[in-house]
Order: sequence, then structure tokens, then C-alpha cells
Amino acid sequence: MLNHTQLATEIAKLRQGQKYRPIVVAIISNDNHEFLLLESASRPGVWGFPQGGIEAGESVLDSFFRELQEEVGITTRELNQVSDCFYTGRREHGPERPDHRGFRQGKQYYYIIARYQGKGELRLQPEEVAQAAWVSVIKVKELLKTAPAEKAAISLIAWEKAMVILGKIPK
Repeated sequence: MLNHTQLATEIAKLRQGQKYRPIVVAIISNDNHEFLLLESASRPGVWGFPQGGIEAGESVLDSFFRELQEEVGITTRELNQVSDCFYTGRREHGPERPDHRGFRQGKQYYYIIARYQGKGELRLQPEEVAQAAWVSVIKVKELLKTAPAEKAAISLIAWEKAMVILGKIPK
């Protein structure tokens, strides 16, 4: 596990080299032992954890809080037990194939866990999120497999590690 200084250095290098876009991914649970998954507005039927790009000069945690606020309206007051980044995974796009932001080789994902303590309705950003669902431990794996294979594999590894951290046994 990287400390905050190491993470900041790694992310700055990724951004400077424009090879891998740094992405924060949020594994959020609630008091009912359910986990928040989002369906992509641009890719109907594809589900995953809330996520988003880490902007220049932004820490992983700052990005985590910003993305949750933007995508689903969750505020910092509604979260507790926020972990450090516990897992990173890299997804390749192929040799030197830039995405629309200029990153040439793929994405680097940084996973964080938190507990949602809010009571209100989620407020979805319709340009990015078609729908949100709180799902059981068993259903998470099924929905993560709707993503492209390499992304699904990274998310499933992170999910398994999160379950160990949270003291749960994945089914």
C-alpha cells in the first residue's frame, strides 16, 4: 500500500507522461451490508463502482470525495471509515492509442473503501450515471462482470481484497 506522498508522486508521473490516466474508484457500503454500483449512461448495461479521473494537482482522496459528490450527490459528511488506497490496477488500451484526454496507453485505477451513513436519496449525474443500486455482496460480482473483460478483472480483484479488509467472505 502506498502512502499519500508516494501516491501523489506516482500520479504526477502518470499525468506528466500522459501514458496512463489516473482514476479513483470508490467501494461504498451501507448499514444494510450492500454496496453502491452505478450503470454507465454512455454504455447501457455496464455496471461498476463509482469512479472518475484524478485531476492535475488533486489527491486521490480529494478526487474520491469530488467524484462521489458529482456522480451521486454523496457528501463527505455522509461517509465514514474511509480507507487509504488499498489496491491499484492498470488497464491497457493498446500500444500508443490516445484517449480523448491524450493518455496514450490506458488507465491506472486507485481503489478506496468507505461506509455511507447518509439517509437521503442519491442525486445522479445523468450524463454519466443511468442508474444507481445498492446491491448485496452476492450480486456485486455478477454486475461487475458486465464491464469489458480487463476492467472487470481489475474490479473483481479489488472487490475480493475489499471483502478481506471488511472481514467478509465473497460468494
